[in-house]
Amino acid sequence: MKLKCSWAILTATLLLCSICAYSAGYLPRPGKSTKSEVRAKLGAPTSIRHSAGGEEIWEYAGKPSPYQTYFLKFAQDGMLTDMKQVISDEAFANIKPGSSTQADVKALLGTPWRTTNYGDCHPVDFQEVWEYRGQDPAGVYKLHIEFDEAGVTRLVTKTPERGRAIVLAAMPSRREEHHH
Repeated sequence: MKLKCSWAILTATLLLCSICAYSAGYLPRPGKSTKSEVRAKLGAPTSIRHSAGGEEIWEYAGKPSPYQTYFLKFAQDGMLTDMKQVISDEAFANIKPGSSTQADVKALLGTPWRTTNYGDCHPVDFQEVWEYRGQDPAGVYKLHIEFDEAGVTRLVTKTPERGRAIVLAAMPSRREEHHH
């Protein structure tokens, strides 16, 4: 029994070390990597868009980890200039219920991991929900964003793998709006 336990711990440790070593060499480096090198390492991006300044922005949702989304910016010469992991509390703080649209959220966080629609027969229920997966020092979580029928954010919650949902931001209820 003791030998089996030691073998399991050794196997898990080696697996973790190999994943860390692989990830460290896996990510491209700004100022050093070109578009073709990035595509060779990471494959095709989830999406490609252009900034107002002419930079090309590649989104990699769920790479290298299912809990990460990276935005990579390339200069016009094809050199990687910036790389940012966007699934973060810092980005979530920029989502403003009542004003942030679906386009705003996608520009901040990229492509959602899952989208659903709670459309029933009642018009208030015709809302779309986007979910993102993330990981922080506390563990794995889901970010849940609800939009109204016009595509404007109503609610942002963060739900840890174990524990209760935490409301990060919400539109005031109609009653709260009238009691200013």
